[in-house]
Amino acid sequence: MKVMPGRAGGLWAVVAAVCLMLVSGSAWADEGADGADGGDNGEEAQEAEEERAVPAGPTPRLFLLPVDSLRGELSSLVVERVNESTRRRVDTERNSELLPSMTQILGATDAGGEAALVLAEEQYTSGIGLLNAGQYDRAAEAFQRAVDLIEANLEGLRNFGILTDALSNLAAAYFHSGYDLDARQYMQRFAQLVPDATLDPEIYPEELREIYDDEVDRVTRAETGILHISTPRPGAIVTIDGVMRGETPLTVDDVGFGHHYLVVVQGEDVHREVIRVRARGQEEEIEVTFEAEEDVEAEVPAFFSSLQESLRTGRFGEGVAPHLAELVAFTDADYVAWVLMVRDGPRYIAAPFVYRARDGMLVQGENVDFNMDLSNLRSRVDRLSLIITGAVGRMPEDRAVVEVDLDPEVVEEPVVVAEPEEQPVEEDPDAVARAEDEPREALPVPDPTRTEPTRPLPDDPPGERSNTMRYLGWGGAAALAGGLVAGTVIMIVRSGSSEPGFEAEVEW
Repeated sequence: MKVMPGRAGGLWAVVAAVCLMLVSGSAWADEGADGADGGDNGEEAQEAEEERAVPAGPTPRLFLLPVDSLRGELSSLVVERVNESTRRRVDTERNSELLPSMTQILGATDAGGEAALVLAEEQYTSGIGLLNAGQYDRAAEAFQRAVDLIEANLEGLRNFGILTDALSNLAAAYFHSGYDLDARQYMQRFAQLVPDATLDPEIYPEELREIYDDEVDRVTRAETGILHISTPRPGAIVTIDGVMRGETPLTVDDVGFGHHYLVVVQGEDVHREVIRVRARGQEEEIEVTFEAEEDVEAEVPAFFSSLQESLRTGRFGEGVAPHLAELVAFTDADYVAWVLMVRDGPRYIAAPFVYRARDGMLVQGENVDFNMDLSNLRSRVDRLSLIITGAVGRMPEDRAVVEVDLDPEVVEEPVVVAEPEEQPVEEDPDAVARAEDEPREALPVPDPTRTEPTRPLPDDPPGERSNTMRYLGWGGAAALAGGLVAGTVIMIVRSGSSEPGFEAEVEW
């Protein structure tokens, strides 16, 4: 091929055209990819917004079990990282209230003091809501736990009214639940502490109000007793029913008949006791001795350990219902959720579950996969928490399960597809001979004057447009660039004007 010398502008025009096609192809590919991603992101955003929808009514209380692995086979480091991240993420969702973990609950109970009283106040508040909602059994459990925690930490109680109110509401909850003896006992104790209360008939039935009135009459007729309180060393501060009465040795002569709460504090020594005053002017000696309290670590409840062991097997169903019921009673949760993880080849699979306390319904959410190095921890935990909180209050029936067996559902065995056997082709010698003897038709010669109509490209199916545009853009650019480099395509420009231009002579 010979190229006649001339102006180089035509050559630069060709180069510019190639560059334009390259840029255009890249732009089309990027635009198509962005369009596809935008659609996916839009759908995910819509799903996330739906999952974050706040259900009507009181905010559901969610207890989240620690993330565990199937049969305990995964490294504790992996499980703990997913557990911590999931708890933090679930706690940010507004459609549910994440309850303290079992470790936090037991820690607060064991540590005592302010942490235990905070938990007691939470149980008391929860009991009020349950009582108003008519869930009397659960209300009784919440109030009983509040009373137990307060009685074990009386020295830190600042509002004694919470205890007395918890006692009266506990009596109402027990009465509505059919536990008449317990209801009577706690209503009598409330009357001994607060003999001038006015009971709401909407909460306290007539029979319960009669028990209160009878006990108040008894307290009034018994008048008061006289208490002489002493300690090994003088100067201890004495508090009775939340009211500071003085320092030891101390005599108190206005304590009414019945049960009362005595707290004596001297330095770091604390003595708390429920005393029973006989009244009728009788004198009673109360000698307080301070005993060193043993540091006893709170034990995990047996039902909680049994529940974890059952779930860890990956095979569970109605057999775990009693343990879940005990957990709900212990934590006052509306929902219980847990996540089981298993290794599947080069990834971890997390299977989330949500249990609804009021009817025992259990749903299994979609599996969420994690990279082996947990490099996608944040995005996967986001998805996991949305599945859990999305099920709270909605409980999709299409995901409901009764019996669970994670082995075949989480770890799927690879499906081996047998390749079809090649069938031997028998050659026909006569057919081969006939084919060689038959005259071969010459290849058709294209008519340069004929123009074939351009057929429109079929519409790309959704989600594939980006790939099609990428192939068209990059393919056309590569073909043209290859023609320039290999010398198979030459642009010939012939100008009929007398002005100088780019001319080329091509020899094939």
